Amino acid sequence: MEHTATDVASPARPPGAHFTQAPGRSNRAARWLKGPGDGAPALVLTTAIVTLLTWRNVPWRVAVGGIDSWQTALALAFQRHIQWGPHAIFTFGPYGFVEDIMPYGRVTAAIAVIYTLVVYAGVISLVLARLRGTWGLVPAAVIAWFVVGMAANLLEGPELSLAVVLGVALLATRPTAPRWAAVALAALAGFQLVVEINVGLVTTGAAVFALVARREIKPVAASTAAFFVVPLVALVAAGQDLTNVPSYVIGSLQVMLGYAGGMSSGGGRGLENWFAVADIMLVAGTYLAYLRGRSRAERFLVPLFLAGWLWEAVKEGFVRHDQHDLVFFGLVTLAVCIVRIPGRWRALQAGAIITTATTLVVANAGIVPAVYKPASDASSLVSEVLDLSIGSRWARTQKIARYQIGVLGGHLSPGLLKALSGKTMAAEPWEDSFAFEYPTLRWDPEPVLQAYSAYTSYLDEADAKFLNSAAAPQRILYQAGSLDYQDPYWMPPAATVALVCNYAEIGDDDGWVVLAKSRKRCGAPRLVGSKTAAEGSMITVPRAPTGDLLVATFSTRVAFVSQITGLALKPPQTWATMRSSVGGHNTKVRFISATAGDFHLVSVPSTGAPWAAGAGISTLSLDVSGPQIIRFYGIPVHRP
Repeated sequence: MEHTATDVASPARPPGAHFTQAPGRSNRAARWLKGPGDGAPALVLTTAIVTLLTWRNVPWRVAVGGIDSWQTALALAFQRHIQWGPHAIFTFGPYGFVEDIMPYGRVTAAIAVIYTLVVYAGVISLVLARLRGTWGLVPAAVIAWFVVGMAANLLEGPELSLAVVLGVALLATRPTAPRWAAVALAALAGFQLVVEINVGLVTTGAAVFALVARREIKPVAASTAAFFVVPLVALVAAGQDLTNVPSYVIGSLQVMLGYAGGMSSGGGRGLENWFAVADIMLVAGTYLAYLRGRSRAERFLVPLFLAGWLWEAVKEGFVRHDQHDLVFFGLVTLAVCIVRIPGRWRALQAGAIITTATTLVVANAGIVPAVYKPASDASSLVSEVLDLSIGSRWARTQKIARYQIGVLGGHLSPGLLKALSGKTMAAEPWEDSFAFEYPTLRWDPEPVLQAYSAYTSYLDEADAKFLNSAAAPQRILYQAGSLDYQDPYWMPPAATVALVCNYAEIGDDDGWVVLAKSRKRCGAPRLVGSKTAAEGSMITVPRAPTGDLLVATFSTRVAFVSQITGLALKPPQTWATMRSSVGGHNTKVRFISATAGDFHLVSVPSTGAPWAAGAGISTLSLDVSGPQIIRFYGIPVHRP
């Protein structure tokens, strides 16, 4: 029997099945886009490549002085084993130098490179692991290259690590997640507490959140051990006395709590506020899609943790609203990249990634060079590793850094260097870079590493107590300076009074004054007068007794609304208007409410402190809600 083609039986197939196109070019292209594999080797290799291509495009940051010399102080404090808590307090802790890679010390620079590599790789691997299941490995790598390249070059290391914290916390809450995730979070939290305490507290919260979400007992012991062992080992390695830990924690919390009131600013970047609102809505929508089909515990706990994480991101970006808002835009861009959501919602995630990345680029006024110069990025990382590894290259790197500080921060004249030679010294209010530029200087700073950071009475009094003690430096290199329109003689107030009472001017040159430690020159304060002033009303300053230093304390009440706004984001700024008794002109200065009760310098006698003669005030008013009680005290000043 002859059969035709139509008589040939078709192979059986299940109902609803369809024939697929034979493998061809389109399928090969799809497999190429998907990537070389879904396993760990492909992820590790791609992470390494993207990390190399998102490094900053110039090796080593430029070494500068002035207001940025706190970076020098952090590195030198580590190298010289200055004790944090009793003798060093700042926004960052003993390992705060990892926030950037600076050539101030070989060990500190090496630790910073390692820390940064870990953070970069952590963020990149999270983005790749979450997005490759939706779009494939190669598209995920392209997204990671652009997004991390932008964010990593605009954020400090500890800030960027908050994206790692969010990603690992989400991973750790999944029922099938490995137990190491919670332990890794706890170890990271412990280390972050000695880097920057506010980031450390957020990471600690993430570790607790992960353990609660998993509701397992076994990881608790390992996580607890990691949380305590890691920072203790780090502190011992830094030469820190562990008995100073309580003092370090208290001082760091004071800096953290006083930051919003002392450093808040508006910056005039109003459009970015609307960008932020849009980004928050996109993050919320992306995570709602992520939580579909998740466990009840995840649906309850993840929104709570995400809200707290976003609050921290907003505080990081908008308390000091200048270029700091780039921290927020970088973090939210990463936040929408480190979740895997169902396929039918991937258009939402794609839109969120594109929009948040666009707001980041617009807020930054362009794309960072690291994104479009990947070859330079790889070269920079290799150069930094070689500079650290080879002695001659490292010596050249430090020589260049000292030259940069000299050009950008200035030099000390031979006369100033002679006056400081062989004596312990501090530079006020912030020029610690001289201690690196001139290694022979015996640097011995005040506890609060930069004067403007003494935001609270606790911090101000820590500096004043140090200057009043026998341990105070033998010389102070002083140059009046101001930040955010603060009065230079009230920055901070009590410490400046202590400076007048314990030091005498012995020379000056090129705008700098050298103050020498002397016997205590001030007697007991005595009340001269007290005045009650309404908000904004101008009062006349009483005349100080002959030969007395005149100081004032302010009793102000913070309105309840201001307390709430300060907790939510930042309190409203307060101002003082004063008329100078020297030049007769009016000046409006920033008033720090948290140090209102400390002694504020009002005037100095002619024989008191010539370097502070500009502190004379004849009338003043405070732009503070409610009545203020201002008390004036005279302090006898003896000749040096």
